[in-house]
Amino acid sequence: MAGAGTKLFIDGEILDAAEVNTYLQDQVIMRFANAATRDAAFGGVGEPVLAEGMFCYLDDTNTLQSYNGSAWVNVVSSSTPPGLEYITSTSASAASTLAIDGCFTSTYAHYLITYNLTSSLTGQYTGFRLRAGNTPKAVNYDRVGFFTTVGGVSGVDGWGTAQTEHYLGGQSTGMLVGSLYVYNPQVSGRTGFAGTASYPGLYQSNGAQTETYSADGFQIFASGNAATYTGTIRVYGYRNS
Repeated sequence: MAGAGTKLFIDGEILDAAEVNTYLQDQVIMRFANAATRDAAFGGVGEPVLAEGMFCYLDDTNTLQSYNGSAWVNVVSSSTPPGLEYITSTSASAASTLAIDGCFTSTYAHYLITYNLTSSLTGQYTGFRLRAGNTPKAVNYDRVGFFTTVGGVSGVDGWGTAQTEHYLGGQSTGMLVGSLYVYNPQVSGRTGFAGTASYPGLYQSNGAQTETYSADGFQIFASGNAATYTGTIRVYGYRNS
C-alpha cells in the first residue's frame, strides 16, 4: 500500500498519533504509488511546495528519487542495474581440473572469467571446456591464438573446427594468470571466447564452441590431467537488465 502522501501542517494544529505515523513519517521520504500521484501532491491548496533536496519513493518502479530544484531524478533503484557483477569463485591446491557448474544462467548475457594460478605444467597446455549438466563438452571448438614468448619469439597458431577444447596457453611450470570473455553460453548455438593469458610470455586467443547446446558451467584443466594447478578462478556476469 502506498503511503498517506503529504500534508501541510498549520501553526496551532493538533498533531495526533495517526498523523505522526503516516503523514509526518512519510514526508521524511515520501511514498507514492507512481509519478502521477507524486506530481499531484505538491503546489495545490493545502499542499507543500516542492523544494530542492526533497526525497520520494515510487512503489510502481521501486525507485528512490530526489528533487534537484527543477526535476525529480533517480537516486537508486531496488533492481540491480545492468553491469558487471561477481557471481562465484573456486580455489584449489594441486588440482588437475578446476570446474564451476551452475554459474551460467539466463540472468547474464556474457561472462568474464579471471584466473590466477600456479601450474606444474611441463610441455603441456591449459585447456578450457564448457559444461552442461555437470558434464564437460569436448567437441567442436574453433580457435586461433597469437603468442609472444619471454624470449621475444612471436607467432600464430590455430585450430580448425571440431577440436576438443579451447586453449588458454601455459606450457611450462609457473604462473598462469589471465582472463577469458565468454559470450552467450546460455544461448543454444555458438558460444564465443576471447582471452589473454601468461604463456609464459603473452598469449591471446579467440574462438567459439560451435555445437548447439546451452552451457551452465566450465572447467579449466591440464592436458592429459598430468599437471596440477594451485590458485583461484573467479566468475563475473554482465547483467542483461
